[in-house]
Amino acid sequence: PSVGENFPAIGTRDIMVGGDELEDITAVAELSTSANGSPEQSIVMAWTNNHAYMLLGEPLETTEGGNVIGTLQVNKLNIAAGCVSQNTVCRTPYGTFWCGRDDVWFMPFGSLPIRVGTKIRPYIQNQPAGLLWRLHAEYSNGMYMLAMFKDGQGPSVYDPCGAQFWLNLK
Repeated sequence: PSVGENFPAIGTRDIMVGGDELEDITAVAELSTSANGSPEQSIVMAWTNNHAYMLLGEPLETTEGGNVIGTLQVNKLNIAAGCVSQNTVCRTPYGTFWCGRDDVWFMPFGSLPIRVGTKIRPYIQNQPAGLLWRLHAEYSNGMYMLAMFKDGQGPSVYDPCGAQFWLNLK
């Protein structure tokens, strides 16, 4: 292969995430894996509705001598911690939060995701499946605030998310 050519095994530097399950990517974010005050170490997380993937390293490509360089690793988490909407992903001083199909997830720095929305789990599971992409969240003043549809609301693309759930991190 010529210099700088993409390594064929990953198809013109495309990275396969969720391909085995034929799932679309629902969210992508850079996350820190280091606690505040530590040297910064980060990864890229990619989520589908049902799974989470960690991407580490540099994409593969060839050198003048035909050698393959790069350190890219795609690791599927062994926890079904998917994300329903990019707009629910919030980075906080404690780690990262997002909303999945069945729970709110929290990923502390350098740790695996854990469930933190168990009390509102039935409410999340009752959201209209075709409108999960409309859910959104914000982190402010020590609170993870998740907006969802009210029971019996609409639903349509134009309805506002009329219910809020706040997780106090203080």
